[in-house]
Amino acid sequence: MKNSDIDKFTEDIEIILFQKNKIDFINRIINDIVYQWKLPLSIISTASTGIKLKKELNLLEDKEIIPSMELINNSVQELSNSIDEFKYFINNTNNTMQTFSISELFEHIFKLLNIEFFSKNIEIRKNIQNIEIYSLKSKLSLVLINILNNSIDSILNQNISNKKIIFLKTYKKDNFLIIEIKNSIKILDNESIVALYNFNMTYEKLFRESKIDLYLSIKIIKKFLNGTILISNEKFIYKNKNYEGTNFLIKLKL
Repeated sequence: MKNSDIDKFTEDIEIILFQKNKIDFINRIINDIVYQWKLPLSIISTASTGIKLKKELNLLEDKEIIPSMELINNSVQELSNSIDEFKYFINNTNNTMQTFSISELFEHIFKLLNIEFFSKNIEIRKNIQNIEIYSLKSKLSLVLINILNNSIDSILNQNISNKKIIFLKTYKKDNFLIIEIKNSIKILDNESIVALYNFNMTYEKLFRESKIDLYLSIKIIKKFLNGTILISNEKFIYKNKNYEGTNFLIKLKL
């Protein structure tokens, strides 16, 4: 097989992987929305049923109606906000360069993933500066969500005694935007990190180790965002406790 044929085959495989990654991403969002909807739907059901029952028993007082209606309305707004965030990411497929705020982008990501952090008892430590960047917003969103989702899954799959923490930091250095995402545990061993950088991992190994999203994220940063990403394991101390975690350092030109 010619080198050109191999390159074409590899490119076709990566297109398929990108599509699979997007489908997996949508499925995960849908599952999160279903989870987020359970509580407000339960509140709406309880409040409306309570009003109906008290009315039938002639026990309903006027002073109870307004608080119950406000509770129902707030729950409906929460449902609506979940759908808005879903639409934001699904419709955010503009592949043209645009100026946007990194803090605003992270705000949307947090709204989407907050239920995952909360339900899985993962603490988020944020130090995000309001920095504007001219880049591909949809591609950067996918990279950040890929890294965070991989961090969430890896943290849950390990038996750890220390707190489950993800540290997020953005800052400007020279003419570059720096994004750091650091975990309180080591989610990648050094061998896997080297393999991802050198693209030595076979697709079968990538799928088996569930690292296809990180592989694609590195490709996106290099190919589409014209940036760099450094993945490393490092030891650090947080609140007088020793940790060893995996750090993702993304560098994008402003």
